[in-house]
Amino acid sequence: MTPTPADGPTAATRSLTAQLLALSRNASRNVEESDPIDYWYRLGQRNAFAQAAALHLAPELGEDAFSIGERITAALDAGASDVNTLRSAAYGLENPTLTAPVDLAWIGPNAFERQYGHLPGTDRDYGMRWGARGDQRVSLRLEGDEATQGLLYAWDPTWQEYAVLAERAPRLAVDRTFRQALDTDVHLPVESFAHLVHKHSAALAETTTTPAAEPDRLSIGAQL
Repeated sequence: MTPTPADGPTAATRSLTAQLLALSRNASRNVEESDPIDYWYRLGQRNAFAQAAALHLAPELGEDAFSIGERITAALDAGASDVNTLRSAAYGLENPTLTAPVDLAWIGPNAFERQYGHLPGTDRDYGMRWGARGDQRVSLRLEGDEATQGLLYAWDPTWQEYAVLAERAPRLAVDRTFRQALDTDVHLPVESFAHLVHKHSAALAETTTTPAAEPDRLSIGAQL
């Protein structure tokens, strides 16, 4: 089993993002529509800090900075004031623990081995930290170092059960989800982890497909 990826956001990266979001929030608190003199200046200041945070996050998320900034300012307009809430908005999450969870089917070790044991490869471990108890493991089975997709599954040690999150999960989508979870919820439910993998997979497909090509469909929460 390969080690957990170590390319998540650094403490310095998280700190800078938090500082920029806090500055945007502070500027937003000073925006007064009743003050025609300072209103546009304060609003521009708020949006400038939000855009700076978006530019900082864009390479990590693989998204357009303008879209990220729009999510931050929309959250501010809705009354968000907590930095973690703004960070979740920047990532496209209203609440990382409640984001459209996938309905997973959990099966025992024998059933899992019978259905997926024939798949070759090495498991890339994304940590045994997930879920409310912080003990579920997420792994991606890849056939060789150059493999770009594989079987993504979770293991619950308490119930001794497996759940398939995606049968053909793009490695890049899983890596992005892992980095995102480290920055928003280190005990993200595996159902939400699966949803985010699907979301990142769809975004990757949009950037790589051409009019003549149709993206492969990602199977999420396969019926077992």
